[in-house]
Amino acid sequence: MVFAAEAAGGLNVLHLASALHRNATLWKSGSHLQSPQHNLCHFYERLVAENLPSLGARMLANAVWAFAKINHQPKEELLQDMEHALQNCLQEIKPQELAIALWGLVKIGWKPTSQLLHNMTGSMQTHMDMFKPQELVNMMWALGKLKHMPEKSLLRDVERAMHNMLSSFNEQDLSNALWAFGSLQYTPGDALMEGLKSEVRLKMRGFCPQAFSNTIWAFAKLNQAPSWGLLRDLELAAMRQLARFVPQDFSNVLWAFAKLGCAVDWRFMRDMQIGILNQVEKMNSQELANILWAVATLVCNTPPEFIRPLEKQVWIKLEEFNGQEVANSLWAFATLGHMPEPALMRCLERVVHLHVVIFLPQELANILWAFAKLAHRPEEEFLHNVDNRIQVTLKSFIQQELVNALWAFCHFQYKSVTLWRTVCTIESAAFTVEEAVQLYQVQLTGKILEWPYLFPAEVEDTLRRHILNSTVVSQFQLDLYREVVQMGYDAKLEYLTPEGFSLDIYIRFHSTEYAVEADGPTHYASNKDVELGHTRMRNWLLYKLGYTVVSIPYFEWAALLPSQRQMYLATKINPHSRV
Repeated sequence: MVFAAEAAGGLNVLHLASALHRNATLWKSGSHLQSPQHNLCHFYERLVAENLPSLGARMLANAVWAFAKINHQPKEELLQDMEHALQNCLQEIKPQELAIALWGLVKIGWKPTSQLLHNMTGSMQTHMDMFKPQELVNMMWALGKLKHMPEKSLLRDVERAMHNMLSSFNEQDLSNALWAFGSLQYTPGDALMEGLKSEVRLKMRGFCPQAFSNTIWAFAKLNQAPSWGLLRDLELAAMRQLARFVPQDFSNVLWAFAKLGCAVDWRFMRDMQIGILNQVEKMNSQELANILWAVATLVCNTPPEFIRPLEKQVWIKLEEFNGQEVANSLWAFATLGHMPEPALMRCLERVVHLHVVIFLPQELANILWAFAKLAHRPEEEFLHNVDNRIQVTLKSFIQQELVNALWAFCHFQYKSVTLWRTVCTIESAAFTVEEAVQLYQVQLTGKILEWPYLFPAEVEDTLRRHILNSTVVSQFQLDLYREVVQMGYDAKLEYLTPEGFSLDIYIRFHSTEYAVEADGPTHYASNKDVELGHTRMRNWLLYKLGYTVVSIPYFEWAALLPSQRQMYLATKINPHSRV
């Protein structure tokens, strides 16, 4: 063994550290059949402990570095003693030693005390102009890993120093520096930020997959959208690296592109989907949830064949999911119109119900909206407990979350008095068109079910105007209207009912009033020919208002020859059938 060769000339801490490190390197590369032996690591621990008082700054930093390199965390007692020794020698420590000591402690999963961190960052600021690029970046990487936000004055000094040495940064330095800023959620000034972007563009061909994914992740985390040209270069660079991506790389890259609002090239998305499916079984809960959220946010072509394996893994690993991951996954399924298996929906409902107190307002609103959109009706006790949780956190809800939650409750025909009263206090002119449609359905539901809480008449009028001004006639709707007219029906296109509902096509035949709806892809689940929740709610409301709903699914219409359309419609528009 390498260790034996080093030992022959007499042992000291640095020699043993180097020996263990080289042994670990050989093992990782496959040149050595055994990993560093457990007893050797502990022998090294004992050697460090025995010599700790006399090690000095350099040897102490090297000891920490060696533990990190062999990925071995010493006993807590030794780590505490090493922290104390570091604290005592900070006056004599050099920048390189400071950097590898902090990097090593963080790398082995040890969080230094706040006092040591304060003193180490103080020493960092004192020696700022003496740091080499990798040393400065490693210090920032460690602080980012610890989520330890330094003083603003130190960050300004770091910015200045980095800006002066940017041209000397290698690919890993660039990636780690950006990652550190992203982890600290600290956005550098324009000069450094633009310099980092320029260097990334010059050197990205040398990025490894992790460096690439960390870089684009950091841009998104800092809300620093690169130029169109840099984004396209990043996309092309990602495509060249896809074969070497691990699950976290796929997750980070897709999440970042979605967060930045990028329009992703279809070839890039196709290759990403292939790569994801090849590794989907290795993905953890965060990676699965981030990928689902990203593909839903990007509004790209996402076939059911891609989502189904992700759905299966969500089911298998559901116990690992935290609140945000559950909420994001449900939101993604609903946004994509992908209807999971009923058994998974029941499991998701149980998970939410068991942990309802941990969910944030946005998560609660998204969960309710998703269940309603996917036509999953939770148990009454679930709705009651979620309603109670909303009341506790009501002041933290934003307008869209309030509207989505109220609409979902009405979809389930569950009366949330507090939520209704709160929405009533919002200025009606502030509602978006989508919110106006939702709230008008809420108003009609309240009237039909004779709930005592309704919007005032002037608010109802405003909601109607919002809806009326947003109507768009599709080609499918026009084709359907022409066929109905040719059949001899007295039909009206885009008809506004006395109740304020906008019907695609209205027909009065004998004593029956028909609402003929040209239902495109957004009305159906993407993975099965089943109506989504908002379409079912529309049909229920129209039925309760006295209309016979004739729903024309886009997939049935598309399968017809022109000569078959009127015969098909004749079987649909029947005065004796009610939807």
